[in-house]
Amino acid sequence: MNAKNVHIPPMTFPESFRDSPLFNFTCTQGIAEVEELASEDFREFGWLSDYLMFYNTMVQSGQISPVMQNGFSLVGAKWTVSRHIFEGILENVRNKALDLALELHDSAPNAGQPDADDSTKEEAAQTINNFFTQNFHFNNVDMSGANNAMGSSGFEQSE
Repeated sequence: MNAKNVHIPPMTFPESFRDSPLFNFTCTQGIAEVEELASEDFREFGWLSDYLMFYNTMVQSGQISPVMQNGFSLVGAKWTVSRHIFEGILENVRNKALDLALELHDSAPNAGQPDADDSTKEEAAQTINNFFTQNFHFNNVDMSGANNAMGSSGFEQSE
């Protein structure tokens, strides 16, 4: 015997778990994948096996209230994310790119020109570094220098 479509309300968990990955979707995919995710009305995402084990362990120890009859274990849990969420992410990325382009135009309008002097290039680099520092959260990333490839390897640049 099994049960389907049983809701697991966040209120069954201690407050410290209610704003966790158990109940909140975090999008870490790249833009191409987000575009693909936005191509359908809804996408389903499942809990990781560690979350399932965590839930079952907390139910067995009495730390959270079970949502199923005694003797049942949770073997899968999922949530549905609307295409509108992914479209919002894409819109946000587009807006951030436009904001950066406008900031660069204001601070160093000639930075993209082949004859741009070093001070113009440095102003552009500073604008980019400030923009990323203010708008994004990175761990263990060195944004110093003029050429950066984050989360990548095997890149070379020649003049």
